[in-house]
Amino acid sequence: LLIALGGLLCGAAAAFLIIRFRVFLRRYGIEDITMHMLLQILTPFAIYLIAEEIHVSGVLAVVAGGIVHAIERDRSESLTMKLQFVSASTWSVILFILNGLVFVILGLQIPSVLAAIFKDKAFNNVQVMGYIVVISLTLIVLRFLWVYLFSALVNREQNGRRFKAALLTSLSGVRGAITLAGAFSIPLFLDDGTLFPERSLIIFLSAGVILFTLIVASFILPLIPMEKTPQQKGQQSQEERLKQAKIQIMNAAVSAIKESMQEDNKAAAMTVITDYRRQLLHIRSEGSSTKEGAEVRAMTKRLHLYALAAERQTVKRLFEQGEIYPGAVRRVQFMLNQTELMLTNRVKYAAVLTVVVARKLIVKLMGHTKEALTDEDIRTLTEVKKQAAEAAVAAVEEITDKNNKSAALAVISHYHEMIERLNSGMHGRKKTHQSALDVKGIHIMAIQTERDEIQSLYEKGEITHGMANKLRMFSNFREASFFEEEEFA
Repeated sequence: LLIALGGLLCGAAAAFLIIRFRVFLRRYGIEDITMHMLLQILTPFAIYLIAEEIHVSGVLAVVAGGIVHAIERDRSESLTMKLQFVSASTWSVILFILNGLVFVILGLQIPSVLAAIFKDKAFNNVQVMGYIVVISLTLIVLRFLWVYLFSALVNREQNGRRFKAALLTSLSGVRGAITLAGAFSIPLFLDDGTLFPERSLIIFLSAGVILFTLIVASFILPLIPMEKTPQQKGQQSQEERLKQAKIQIMNAAVSAIKESMQEDNKAAAMTVITDYRRQLLHIRSEGSSTKEGAEVRAMTKRLHLYALAAERQTVKRLFEQGEIYPGAVRRVQFMLNQTELMLTNRVKYAAVLTVVVARKLIVKLMGHTKEALTDEDIRTLTEVKKQAAEAAVAAVEEITDKNNKSAALAVISHYHEMIERLNSGMHGRKKTHQSALDVKGIHIMAIQTERDEIQSLYEKGEITHGMANKLRMFSNFREASFFEEEEFA
């Protein structure tokens, strides 16, 4: 009792002190990612050694330290975005290595353990195999009873659904690294120097239970009928499911951006969130399988093309009045052409975008750099884009009526957001270098969140393999569009 409770208390106290030390370093401006990551990795080893030094349980101390670390991190630590990325990636690799290492050790131990069991006349091989089956079934039954009774008390679901949920959870309880690590923690010898009794049998039973639960889950789980999805019930087309999946992955990205938002990157985060909201508005107005949805999409496209025509007229008028130079006209016309191409022919737009990106990459590899814009050029371009956007809004508002109001509002909202970005100085080269880096970093993080959400949806069976590929292409295409826009700006 003293060793167990002492280990828990020691681990909690040590973890709290280490966390306070890390917070102290950050308060004094020591933000080195490598050093903080090294402290994270060394923390469990330090806690273990401290606990063992005072003769309490080092294992329980590390467990308690991990719990305290998680609670304190969520409450008090405000980790930088880069540290979060590095930490998640590093611990993912460490976890993978440790899990793999345990099973490598299992593979090395199994031959000698098998030999010890099968050659020892004291063991009946059939009886030992029976032990494995009995232990595994007992674990499955215990898990089933626990889950079934708990759900009966808490969820109050129907008996059929409760039974299936408990059965799926029970069969999914595959034993693994913890079971094996527990068996390997048994010492080879007792204090008097004699061999630990039946150590080989314990390791053999543990390995057998792991294999048995793994095989049962692999073969039986696919045979259990799942609840019918909306697609199977004929309530939702694949196009509608794809649309909902797009909305879900983009909402996940927005949530991730909000969670990582801090005072120093708030402006950049809001810029990316605004872009996501604009795209979400566009997605919600398209992809519907109903006739009304198709009509809204067609109307939105027509109004957007009408607005682009108004922008072109404004650029032409400003050029004829001598307010802008030919280079500015070419840049703005290029953007308008790209937008029109995206609305009318997405395949051709993707091909053109690929060519443009490839050309810029080749130019960079050859060591050439494009001529930098002067401050006056930037101000001129910004003013031209602002006037063109205002003219587009006025043109759409002039022809708005009750028949096209929904589509018109979507187009007008898009231009209002553009004007706000131009007015706030958060567009193009008016952004500071640090702001541009923040926007780029947040956008990369958001795209990665989208990909993680896609993988999660696929693993849950909510989307098919083909739909997952389409969603990945959707994210890849928007990522390429973002970097092309940043480069052009």
